[in-house]
Amino acid sequence: LEESYELANTTQMLVNISDLNAKESMDSITAALISYNMEASESVRIADKLNEVDNNFSVTSKILSDGMLKASATASTFGVSLDELLGHITAISSSTRESGAIVGNSLKSIYARITTNDSAISALDAIGISMNRLDGTAKNSSELISEVASKWDSLTEAQQRQTSVGVAGIYQLSRWNALMLNYQMGLDATESSIN
Repeated sequence: LEESYELANTTQMLVNISDLNAKESMDSITAALISYNMEASESVRIADKLNEVDNNFSVTSKILSDGMLKASATASTFGVSLDELLGHITAISSSTRESGAIVGNSLKSIYARITTNDSAISALDAIGISMNRLDGTAKNSSELISEVASKWDSLTEAQQRQTSVGVAGIYQLSRWNALMLNYQMGLDATESSIN
């Protein structure tokens, strides 16, 4: 009962401070709580994160919420934190101006492909990025995306194209490129969400 009360309170708060209605607020909070194995008592932190990123970047709570709904389970599975997910949504949507659902779907594909798809693994290998850490354990999607972003500006146009197609596939190409071009904004939005 206490959990339901906390969720209801947070939902109402999010409705008051965002462009989300009650159902959208409840859905996005619930998706994040379940995907990231959080307690209902932490729901207010999710609302704070959405509000903070909305206030500081050219992205709405609705876009963040819809993106989170689509991608949070996959993001969590592939080692992308909620804060990083919000940062990635911000980086992509601020450039593409696409809906949160489209951005979230693209991130689902990218997070899964970058660690499991043979063409992604080959593309990363071609630019000197290993799938494993020094201790032999596999890197998560977040680590790999960060490594590609840190090398992006030093790659030739041909390398950028090959990496983009390998990692994102043809259908998510524009969103991957938006993420790479706006990666610093994504980091800033992640930082804003954390704090």
